[in-house]
Amino acid sequence: MASERVEFLKARLRNTNPSISVERARLVTQFYRIPSIESPIMLAGYAFTSASLGISRCMAHPLGAMYHVPHGVGNAICLPMVMEFNMGAWPERYADIATFFGEDVSGLSVLDGARKGVECVYRLVEDLPIQPLEHWGVTLQSLDQLADEAMKGGDRPNNARMTTKEDFIRLYTKALTLKKQG
Repeated sequence: MASERVEFLKARLRNTNPSISVERARLVTQFYRIPSIESPIMLAGYAFTSASLGISRCMAHPLGAMYHVPHGVGNAICLPMVMEFNMGAWPERYADIATFFGEDVSGLSVLDGARKGVECVYRLVEDLPIQPLEHWGVTLQSLDQLADEAMKGGDRPNNARMTTKEDFIRLYTKALTLKKQG
C-alpha cells in the first residue's frame, strides 16, 4: 500500500487538495518497519479510491497474472522506476517524500529534492525483502508481452506522464535487477 500512497501524489485525477494523501505517505515512512500497520494501510486505501493510481499498478497486474508475483510486491518492485520516469511531472511531490523519510531538502532545487525522494524509495525497497523481477522468472524475452499487458491497464491514463509500450519495456528492464537509472 505504500506504492499507492506515492502514486496518489502524482495522479492526474487526484483531489485538488493532496494534504490527506501527503499525510498518508508520511505515515508509511514512520511505520513501515513495525509489524502492525493496519491504520496507515487503511488510509492508503482512502487515498487511492479518491484519485485512481498510475502505471506501477499497470505493471504489477501482468506480473501477478503471468509470474504469480504478489500484487504488493509487484508494486514495490516497479515503484522506484516509475518514480524516476515521472519525476519531472511532479517534482515537488517527490521532494515531499524525501522529507517524510527525514531527508533535508532545504537549499536543494525542487528537482534535486525529488531525486532524493526517489532515492529514499529505492532504499526502502532495498530494506525490505523485495526480490527483483529476475528472481520471479521474468526474462528479457517476456518484457514485450508484459508491456503489451501493461498498456491495457486502466490506471495508465491517470499517470503523471503518458506512457508508451517502449517506456514500459524500459521500466520492466530496470525492474529485472532493481537498478537505478544511469
